[in-house]
Amino acid sequence: MNIVPENREDWNLDTINELIKLRDIESEDFDFKGIDMKDLANHLCAFANTHGGYLVLGIDEDKNNDKLLGFRKNGFKKEKEDHTKNEIRNHHVRIEPLPDIQTKIISDDERFYVVIKVENNQIKKPYFVNGKGCFVRIGPSTNLASRNTVLNLFSDINKQIQDLENLKASTVMLKEDFIMIIGKFRYISSAPPNRLPKLDLTLFRNNIAKCESFLVKKNILSRLLEVRTAPAIAPLLHTLDALNSYIDGFSNSTDESIKKSLQNQIKKNAHYTLSEELENVEPFLDELLNAIDEHLTKIRV
Repeated sequence: MNIVPENREDWNLDTINELIKLRDIESEDFDFKGIDMKDLANHLCAFANTHGGYLVLGIDEDKNNDKLLGFRKNGFKKEKEDHTKNEIRNHHVRIEPLPDIQTKIISDDERFYVVIKVENNQIKKPYFVNGKGCFVRIGPSTNLASRNTVLNLFSDINKQIQDLENLKASTVMLKEDFIMIIGKFRYISSAPPNRLPKLDLTLFRNNIAKCESFLVKKNILSRLLEVRTAPAIAPLLHTLDALNSYIDGFSNSTDESIKKSLQNQIKKNAHYTLSEELENVEPFLDELLNAIDEHLTKIRV
């Protein structure tokens, strides 16, 4: 179980008191730091380039011959709060592009501690400290990134762009094919041997598989999933598979009454579940395209 609170609002003095008892608590996404902030920009940069996470300032390490024995609270003097905030801000602005951070002051008698949450914003990577270079987290340590590491951070962004471009292209193709095929299916003569082509969903499925976890993680699909009339990805594919099944039945049947029945079930305003679901397909694909375009614009800024 992760004992480090995910939300900044959940942090309090009890949280710090519990975490300092854990000698192995520091990791790629969590670190205690003292009141000396000379390298704070490096640490913020490293967290932003890795997975984000939390830094807690005002906690010293107890060591014996470089062996970590534990942690103890030192804290900043309360009259230094404005000065400390300004110093954090000065380190923050030394990083390009500017990482997203949130801070929280936690007080204890005459001392206070600063909890800094560094967001994992994949869009902006890699981050650099002006005049010093690019830093990453390796285990519980902040390290200057190698050239290969920096190139990998760039290549991750390029791969995201390519995957989203491919998803956009396959979504456009699917929308065009859907409009054409559904229009033909609804109005084509039901007399045998009329046949219809099925939707090819292979490319769309493959591109969704490459992007879906990323889209959900970055909340690109959040707007779509909140629209009650629009299906999510899995129900959308189920609806299109069902449409293909109807098309297959229509094309392979030699019975005009069966063909007519299948057509009636997908016509607009027909009192069938599939007909209602088909009405949501085109708006959903439009929303998906808008979401992809918005995200690609952010990545390329």
